[in-house]
Amino acid sequence: MIEGEDGTYRIGRVTDIVAPVVDPNFQQVVQDKGISLTAFRDVLRGDVVRDRLSDTITARVKQPGPQRHVLEIFQPAATIGDDGVDPEHKTGAVKTKHILFAPNDDPSAAADLPADDAAWKKAEQEARAAYDILKADPTKWNDQAAKGDDGTASSGGKLPYFSPEDSTANGGSLDKDFADAIFKSDLQPGHILEPVKSAFGWHIIQIWHRPTDFDWANTLKQQADGGADFGQLAKDNSESQDAEKGGDMGWIAKGQLPELLDATVFGTDTGKISVPLAVARNSPASAADAGVYLFKVLEEQTRAPEGDQLKTLEQTAFSTWYTEQKLKHQITRDVTASQDTTTQ
Repeated sequence: MIEGEDGTYRIGRVTDIVAPVVDPNFQQVVQDKGISLTAFRDVLRGDVVRDRLSDTITARVKQPGPQRHVLEIFQPAATIGDDGVDPEHKTGAVKTKHILFAPNDDPSAAADLPADDAAWKKAEQEARAAYDILKADPTKWNDQAAKGDDGTASSGGKLPYFSPEDSTANGGSLDKDFADAIFKSDLQPGHILEPVKSAFGWHIIQIWHRPTDFDWANTLKQQADGGADFGQLAKDNSESQDAEKGGDMGWIAKGQLPELLDATVFGTDTGKISVPLAVARNSPASAADAGVYLFKVLEEQTRAPEGDQLKTLEQTAFSTWYTEQKLKHQITRDVTASQDTTTQ
């Protein structure tokens, strides 16, 4: 019985063994295609070295080694629009959270409903009831946000940066009434606004924070260092997939994360919170990794990777190692060899 790469066990039966055969005309075929045999052998030799090196690196990461149980807060780099300007750096930019109560629970159809439709009144009543709860206890924000009627409900109602130029009044796509509510200069982080009606329904809006994400990460670190619960801060501020779990990344092995993240996680004392880490869009990490990170290292153990963690390490160990090596060395390419192995 053999386990395949997909985890499925299969039973096979060997019925015949055939000796390997070398095509005596192979060299001539290669030469007929205009390929140098010397260059061809060099390429094959490089492939063999690469495969053996990959096997060695992969085998190394599968061994027991230091792993850390980590919590994270992650805010991804803002998406740059057609104007080429980073939304985080636009004048008056602000990040907000909202809870939308749409008439008939359908934001897309709200604009077509008459203003005196009973569904509008019901939506307003739901919004005001939730607002009263939050006014008495703002810590219930995530519980109330889960009742929202748009796609942000499952993520605590978190919205990206908006600036005044995004308002429909200025040619943008952000509802004017929503925009008028959030761009008042005296609003501070954590401020929860009374329900606001837009073309999509009734919103409860919370001012999340103003730029920059890095500055906000520093604020969160100060709060956590001062005793605030890091897991709750992650639920309230992180935009990663593990935010609902309090930012719990589970056990992280050396080499499992991109180099910058790996160095920060394993450079932070156990029980402590890292300094904020900003990963630029043009960094060696992938574009999906760009953003600002804050980590809390709960503990360290010597463990062997397992489950999904092991699969991730097997898939990425060589590429992660190779990326690091390319950054440390000057690479020259043999153009003549490339030309020789190209069909003429």
